[in-house]
Amino acid sequence: MTQLLVSVRDMAEAELAFACRVNYLDIKEPTLGSLGAAPEEVRRAIASKYAGKIPLSAAAGELFDWESEQNSAPNMRSHSVELSPETTKATPWNGYSWAKIGLARCREIDWRSAWLRWQATLPQMTRGVLVCYADARDCLAPQPAELLQFALETQVPALTIDTFNKNGPGLCQIWSHHQLQTWAAKLKQSGILSVAAGKLQFQDLRTLQLCGFDVAAVRGGVCKTVGSGNRSPRTGLLEWRAVMDWRIECEGTGAENSINSLSTDEKSFINFLESVNCINKS
Repeated sequence: MTQLLVSVRDMAEAELAFACRVNYLDIKEPTLGSLGAAPEEVRRAIASKYAGKIPLSAAAGELFDWESEQNSAPNMRSHSVELSPETTKATPWNGYSWAKIGLARCREIDWRSAWLRWQATLPQMTRGVLVCYADARDCLAPQPAELLQFALETQVPALTIDTFNKNGPGLCQIWSHHQLQTWAAKLKQSGILSVAAGKLQFQDLRTLQLCGFDVAAVRGGVCKTVGSGNRSPRTGLLEWRAVMDWRIECEGTGAENSINSLSTDEKSFINFLESVNCINKS
């Protein structure tokens, strides 16, 4: 069953998403790009409240910028003071199960070695997420086929397929059903967590579930207008979570049983889902 990840930017949004019982909390700053890193104090505060209660993930920006910072930093080995392993780890990641970093502008650098170096800086309990931009051509990211091969060869813990340009088409408009299904199957076969993101809409969820993705990641989609009228962030979150709880026909469970398990507030999305053929109520 595909689970729901919701990206939040601060404590208020984290509290709302947690109250709506999403499966994963992801922290990022959307004004800084597709994978903009939230301030350290925000990450620490959310981790102190929710670590151990729900799986946490966070964005770390772009690998190109991280690598540039590493190359311009003073060589710590030239100093007489040695850093302990605890000090050299990125302590702002403590409490996070996952950390992800983008590969925009990395096509012409040795991104494979750089990504492994970045992963090595994470705390032991924080797993690195490899990010593939579906619109790689637009942001000079490595080709998707190269990323998939690297993921399978190195057995990365998780891979997210996302879009860099949030003003462009969404993932399910860029990639075909066949391409999504092929990736999900290969990742599942290798035991790699598969995450789909990138301007996902309600009508995309059936596709992602049929393709076999482990996680659907959203942010803007939960707050936008759907069906008739505007949805508040809380209602949007409830609708998305309710959608993820549905057992679609291919899983052998009728929608009627799922409807009975939903609250009155959560049932408000049903007419919209039927209008876009996201569910089969027969």
